[in-house]
Amino acid sequence: MRKKGKKRKKYKSKKQKRNVNTAIQDTREKKSQCKAEKVILQNVEGNTPSFFYDVLILIVSLLHGTLFFILADRLIDLINNFTVLELSFLMFFFALFLRIFQTHILAAVKYTEKWVFRPMDFIMVFATALFEFLLINNEQIRNSREEWYYYTIFVFCLFGVIGYFITYRRTYNNYNGVEKSAELHIQIINIVCILIVGILNSFNYFHIFSQCITVPFVNFFSSGVLVLNIYLSLRLSKNQIRSLIKIK
Repeated sequence: MRKKGKKRKKYKSKKQKRNVNTAIQDTREKKSQCKAEKVILQNVEGNTPSFFYDVLILIVSLLHGTLFFILADRLIDLINNFTVLELSFLMFFFALFLRIFQTHILAAVKYTEKWVFRPMDFIMVFATALFEFLLINNEQIRNSREEWYYYTIFVFCLFGVIGYFITYRRTYNNYNGVEKSAELHIQIINIVCILIVGILNSFNYFHIFSQCITVPFVNFFSSGVLVLNIYLSLRLSKNQIRSLIKIK
């Protein structure tokens, strides 16, 4: 009876020991799982993985690839029925297309480590592509086509000013003194250029100086402003892009 009692007692102690080890192992697994979830959460909210930016660039490329073929259709229409007015519209649409595409791609490259990614960023990309589509295909809008055209441009300009301001506010803390100054100059140039486009089109909308400021003149001049904006944006961002490429 004693031997049986001793064996039973030993069996109980082994079982308790096994339970303690299992509990310790479960606790360690839970801690490691919590740490992993914390790291993932920090990556999503703070240090955004490049995966999201790769997806963003892919979406931008697909959307603008579709818009490019819509512009190509307008080029065919221009060849069939050439007018200076239609040429000016096509040049303006193409310059705007390049400017928006360059903005998205350059932002994804420059702000990979400085931009806190949010789901709203994807919505903004789709909204921008939608406005581009409405602007390029404004002729298919039957009622108040001319008003819709200018409304879309004014929304673009307002959208651009707010977007450039928000971009600077969300990234300037991650720059040093020299980089912060350069980024401020870039955003000021972007805002000034988009305001020039908006002001010129407002002259046509309100028929101000309509004898000297014609629609083709506004379109050609706005195209030149947008191309200049692309050039200055790339030139001022050149050093930052080079440093990012060296790091990678």
